[in-house]
Formats: sequence, structure tokens, C-alpha cells
Amino acid sequence: MPSGTATPTSSVQYFDRRLLDVPLYRMHHPRETVEGTVALYKKDRRKDGDPKPTEAIMAQQWCVLAATPGGIYGMITDRWDAKRLFGHDLCDCLVLDEASQMNLPEAAMAALPLAPGGRLVVVGDPRQMPPIVQHDWVAEPRRTIKEYRTYESLYLTLEALNPPRIAFEESFRLHADMAEFLRREVYQHDNINYHSRKDEVLEAHPYADPFVAAVLAPSTRLS
Repeated sequence: MPSGTATPTSSVQYFDRRLLDVPLYRMHHPRETVEGTVALYKKDRRKDGDPKPTEAIMAQQWCVLAATPGGIYGMITDRWDAKRLFGHDLCDCLVLDEASQMNLPEAAMAALPLAPGGRLVVVGDPRQMPPIVQHDWVAEPRRTIKEYRTYESLYLTLEALNPPRIAFEESFRLHADMAEFLRREVYQHDNINYHSRKDEVLEAHPYADPFVAAVLAPSTRLS
């Protein structure tokens, strides 16, 4: 996403600046701090004075929590018994990233704190790596496996339900040449005009190895 300073008009039009004051929390394993965020820990990693994650969240009218599905499960079981996973309604909006790599059990675990009337935003790219599985589930003969297909990604499961969909076309990270390659070889099959306006290249530096020099030359283009 472009910064507000790079696109001031879009920032004013679409971005509510009150969001800058919303507390940011992270469910974390190692004890490290990230500027602008508050780290929350499970019981076995908390120090004296550290709040329970659920207590910290429930003390705020609005907040944002970043966590893995496993981190969410740990947060819930840290406060409630493992037999009482449901019905706590801590979250009004859940955003799940990398949905093409996330399976249904992981998605269900991440959604434990989502209120029944909450919103779900799923972000993913079915052209990227699917969930890693060891068993040949596609050939599995059991009827329940064929019916529920829990081995598939969350993205493919939801796609079959034809939900509202937004297809982003512009990349703000890739060079224009790389984006054009992906458009031509991949995303044209999805009718997505994938593109980038970035044209920055590496600074030129001398390298003794001719192969390295050729690879890192600013004039080298993706063909």
C-alpha cells in the first residue's frame, strides 16, 4: 500500500486518521518489542505485571490484534478451559491473510474470538502455494472427506460460495518488468491486469565475477 505522503489525496479520501490512535497488540512468542505495538504473552511467557491477552483486549473500546491461528488458540485457552472455546465474541472484524495457504481447521482456530455478527475479510492468491499436506486427500474415499474437503485452502473453499471479491491489480513492491512477466504468464488467466509503476533499479557497482556482474547489472531485464 502506498504511504499517505505519497498519495495525499487518496489518504484523505479513504483513511480515517483516528485509526492512528487505535492500540496495536501482538501475540508474541519471543520477548521482543516492536515500536508502536504492545506485546501480549501466554501464561508460560508472562512476567509479573503482564496482563492476560484477553484482559488487555477487553479493556479497550477498539483495538487491533495481530496473531497466528495458534496464537489465537493460545489466547483463548489461556483465559478459558479448552472445552469452552466458543462464544467469547472478542472480535468484530477478522482479517485472514495468506488464505491460499491456510486450511479450514486453521481458519476455524483463528476465528474463535469472532462474534456471530462480525465481518470476515479474507486475503489471498490462489496462484500461490496451497496448504502443505502429506496425505493424498484428493483420492481419499471417505464420504465426509469428499463432502467437507477440509484439506483444501480457505480461499478455494470460500471461492466456491461466490463471495464479494476485489481483485487488486497494481503492485507497489515489484518492478514494472517483473509485474508484466507475472501478468503475461499468470494473472491474465484470471483477467487481472497486473501491473506496477515502479521503475527503480539497483545502483551500478563493479564486481570481479562476470556472472555476478551480469546478474546485478541495472541494465539486466527480465525476459
